[in-house]
Amino acid sequence: MSKSDKHKFQNWDKKELSELAKRAQKKSVEARRANTENRKKAVAIAEELLTKTLRRGKVNDISKLKTLEDVNDGNVDALTRLVFAQIYKSMKGDTRSAEFILRLVGEFPVEALQVTHKTDNPLEGLTTEQLIKLAESGDDKESDSETSEV
Repeated sequence: MSKSDKHKFQNWDKKELSELAKRAQKKSVEARRANTENRKKAVAIAEELLTKTLRRGKVNDISKLKTLEDVNDGNVDALTRLVFAQIYKSMKGDTRSAEFILRLVGEFPVEALQVTHKTDNPLEGLTTEQLIKLAESGDDKESDSETSEV
């Protein structure tokens, strides 16, 4: 928004500004609903396409495949091929693909480390006022030791 645009709104009364805000909110809601609908359509399309095979003909039963290479040679559905591609990329060193696969099968470690070790903090039970007094008394000792050394 340019400076001249900002100045336009300064002369508007509250009713005009309120009406403008209502229209902007309505447009925002409409856009959000449209995005939600488009996402739902895209998900439905993806779900449908992922069940399709790559080629015409008999579909290979993945439980009967002996090696990962057989996925490449066989006729499998798109979802199987997609998962295979992620496994292949992770085997080549792509850590994001490895993370995806591990998360998919539920083997990815906990994201946040849980620390169970308790530290011994002698100041833990003190109130703010007590900490302030302690800090102030510590400052006096430091300044006394500094002056005695000089």
